[in-house]
Amino acid sequence: MPDCDYCGAVFDDETTYLDHLASEHDGELSAIDRRRVDERGGDDDGGVSPTVLVGALAVAGIVVVVGAILVFGGSGPDRTTDGNVTAEGNTVVDIDGEAPGGLEAKPLPDRGREDVISVVAEESSRGRDHVSPSQLDYDPSNPPTSGPHDGGGVQEAGFYTAEDLPSSPQVLFGDVVHSLEHGAVVVYYDPEAVTPEARESLRAFADRHTDPFASVVVLPHPGEPTAAYELTAWKHRLYLEEYDARVVRAFVAEYLGRGPERPQR
Repeated sequence: MPDCDYCGAVFDDETTYLDHLASEHDGELSAIDRRRVDERGGDDDGGVSPTVLVGALAVAGIVVVVGAILVFGGSGPDRTTDGNVTAEGNTVVDIDGEAPGGLEAKPLPDRGREDVISVVAEESSRGRDHVSPSQLDYDPSNPPTSGPHDGGGVQEAGFYTAEDLPSSPQVLFGDVVHSLEHGAVVVYYDPEAVTPEARESLRAFADRHTDPFASVVVLPHPGEPTAAYELTAWKHRLYLEEYDARVVRAFVAEYLGRGPERPQR
């Protein structure tokens, strides 16, 4: 049930919501919503949407997991193994023609690569109300991509460790959701799984993108991680079981600076 980020109206289905955006908020739309409105009704082939797709994107041997539905790790009777684990029936796409080194400092394209963005999960809005942290009740193992939040604080750009953060996940999420609303991309890493190379790359992304309305924030996961890396933006989420800077760059290019409060791109 989509909630309108611009006026708070609630709709029973996506088509009605997009029609509402076109008729009532045409001059306000972010780049992402503008594309959604322009493309509505285009491809209706009965295919599976990214929010329910059980699939993975293999990027030069890197496994990317869609939504909260499937995470790879280990072998099982219904799994096939070829280098990294790939499950039977998943969509496998290669990203080629890009060398990962140095991508963090390069200017972003207007959009992320379609073969990455097509498997990002889009989540329903949980609203944008400003509340005190004591009123929040987020699951630490499932960081929010929208919802009530602290209207006074934000989580600024940077690479953080657990020692840098408040002990209460609710205080953290109150600031994080406000940053997402401003257009941040927030990346969570599993402290037990993050590699030195991933730390360096994520720190470079955070150092490169520091605008208050277009920042990259990198945090240790405050709960039980679903995957080694979790990429979030306003109403969007993607899991990575292994790190690849090309996938992170595609996600950042698509969503950075495109939060509902003050779109920058």
